[in-house]
Amino acid sequence: MLLLQAVAQQLPPINVTVRTPPGMPEWERAAIAAGIGACFAIIANIGMEFAKPWIGTRLLKNRMLRHVDQEFLENYASLLASRQMMDEYALAPDDRKKWAGEVAEMMRDGIVRKRLDYFMENYLEMAHEVREIAQVAMFYVLFKGALASFPWSMDLLTLAEKVARKYAEDRGMQPVQPSETWLGIFRLKRPPPKQKS
Repeated sequence: MLLLQAVAQQLPPINVTVRTPPGMPEWERAAIAAGIGACFAIIANIGMEFAKPWIGTRLLKNRMLRHVDQEFLENYASLLASRQMMDEYALAPDDRKKWAGEVAEMMRDGIVRKRLDYFMENYLEMAHEVREIAQVAMFYVLFKGALASFPWSMDLLTLAEKVARKYAEDRGMQPVQPSETWLGIFRLKRPPPKQKS
């Protein structure tokens, strides 16, 4: 061991120099990365301020259509029932025809459009921008007009059915069955007696 120490002392000293890597110092890189990150954060925040109204509009439109669709399906089923009633009306005796007129009047009063009216009153500007809302409103006007012109106006009823079928197809709805409630009322064996006032 002493021999190795003696040999090591005889050797010339070895100088090691460490050079800094080429390029910029580390603190400059960190400052640039932080500045770029801050710029992206500012740009993202400004972008979100413009995107928020668009996102809110899309969500409101989807909510609006979801509620209006439920109401539409009930009224579309009533329209299909009135179509069947009209087919049976042509062959019915006179007392049944009178009863059919009363059922049509009840059906006209039974058209529910509370959800559509709610959105039209509270979100009028949005409702005018949504094409589907205009289709549903047109359907209700045509259907109510057809029921008001009893015995049913075939033209109005057919037009209302076309508008409803197009809307259902555009929205990807399952096929709708006629309302059994209205058909059941129309097909009663004996119309209920009128109540005396």
